[in-house]
Amino acid sequence: MAQSNRKFYRDNGAAAYDVYAWNDQAARQYEDGRAYERSRQYELPEEQVREQPYRRVKSRTAIAPFTLVGMLTVACLMILVIFGYVQLFEASSSVSKLENQLANLKEQQLMLQSKYDAKIDLTAAEEYAAEIGLTKCQPEQIVYVSFSGTGDLFASVICGSRLNGFSTEEAAERAGKFLYDSIADTMNDDTAPNDGVNFEKFLRELM
Repeated sequence: MAQSNRKFYRDNGAAAYDVYAWNDQAARQYEDGRAYERSRQYELPEEQVREQPYRRVKSRTAIAPFTLVGMLTVACLMILVIFGYVQLFEASSSVSKLENQLANLKEQQLMLQSKYDAKIDLTAAEEYAAEIGLTKCQPEQIVYVSFSGTGDLFASVICGSRLNGFSTEEAAERAGKFLYDSIADTMNDDTAPNDGVNFEKFLRELM
């Protein structure tokens, strides 16, 4: 059967047409009857390895979103800390200026107090009181009371009297009488000392 098939399949020396080469290599023939000689097998040349030029590849660094958010948060905190230090420095500077102003005011107060004390003459005040008929109070006539706002009332009456043309002596006399009447009425009314004095009903005497 193999012989009958070969008459239809001629290879003419080409292995691509020899469909029976896998079964009977010795039976292969040319058309003129000569035995087929196997072609010489040639060895493939060895593969030559070419050296590739060295290239430095930069690795791409990927930044995670959480890392980016953390960096932004740290940057914001640093900015806030810097602003806090700036505000603290400004506040410290303001405090230093206020302390210097307070020290200057205290010095001025001491100077004014010394000038004020130098102008007060108690001997002259006692002589003047004797001239106008004032006498020193006896111990049984002294009653110690303390009511809120009496100093403000005394100073207000003196200031108002001076602005209305009264002399200093007249202003002091009006203020003393006004305050005496207000305190006496308050003591008769049993008003608490911290509630002040009843001065409203005596305001007409100042007009």
